[in-house]
Amino acid sequence: MTSNNRFYASKLVCYLTLFFLSSVAWAENDNDDMAIKPIKTSPVWVYEMDGEFSDVKESLLLAIEDKGMVVSYNSHSGDMFKRTAKSTGAKEIIYSHAEALYFCKAELSLSMTEEDPHSVMLCPYSIGIYSLVKNPGKIYLSIKPPITELSTYAAIHDLLVGIVIETINF
Repeated sequence: MTSNNRFYASKLVCYLTLFFLSSVAWAENDNDDMAIKPIKTSPVWVYEMDGEFSDVKESLLLAIEDKGMVVSYNSHSGDMFKRTAKSTGAKEIIYSHAEALYFCKAELSLSMTEEDPHSVMLCPYSIGIYSLVKNPGKIYLSIKPPITELSTYAAIHDLLVGIVIETINF
């Protein structure tokens, strides 16, 4: 094979690789994700799915890790509510399970804080995962609604929605 042919062959391989990668990215984003909508949007966006809490939580952790992040804190809110039910005068136990997972993506948070240094309170991000005593077999994932005052928060909100959708599709 001449050097000219090798040049064109390597160029063809590059084009085919780019075509394949863009097709994969398009296929990943062009599925029924648009049909997945929150069931409630105020004061938080809530998504509902069938499943076992432990399975959905594992899928959520994998979806977060797939985006290159690590959970930095896990708030066991449901356990706290159960533990304090008597002392707070709770009339009933609301959650079978309730947790909030906290994580951050440095590049996105940097952009957000460059836009508004006071937005540091929005990092880490969180996704709530819980099941209700009154609705067994349903698992809920919740995120903050979009913060329209910060243009850079749109990418963070898209990231959170993407993680939720990936979790639901697992």
